[in-house]
Amino acid sequence: MNQHNPKLKGDHNPNFRRLPRILFVSECTGSRTAMAESYGRKLGEGLIDVLAAGAELTALDPRTIEVMREDGIDVRDYTARVFSRDLAEWADIIVVLCATPGKVHPYIPEGAVRKDWPIRNPARQAKNDTDKAPFVKARDDIKRRIQQLVNAIKLSRLGQ
Repeated sequence: MNQHNPKLKGDHNPNFRRLPRILFVSECTGSRTAMAESYGRKLGEGLIDVLAAGAELTALDPRTIEVMREDGIDVRDYTARVFSRDLAEWADIIVVLCATPGKVHPYIPEGAVRKDWPIRNPARQAKNDTDKAPFVKARDDIKRRIQQLVNAIKLSRLGQ
């Protein structure tokens, strides 16, 4: 089985006979999606299958690369994807990484779960091209939320 093949449709079964598939979505791919996919892979290794996509492709922000490297993760090889219906069908959980309600309206297949994580776009929050503070804040928030999600999945498996 190719675990990262978005052409494989999710069965949206709450009793997961395979790894739960989580898709992180944002309006662009320059920071939050790279962070979320990278932390999902690292913190959820062996527990979740993760992809990320944006409504539009944007270049990976150098500050994203820098703040992730500071936390021991290399995102330079991150593959940005445009959100599609195929990706949505693949996912069991779709996490929308937008602080503005309604900014992104991804298709949510029947049986899939949507979660909204109101995380601001750090590139829009930065005061200038060298301001990393919003990127650190987004990184830490995403990491914390993914760790909580992974912990909840671990706990749910204890009862099985």
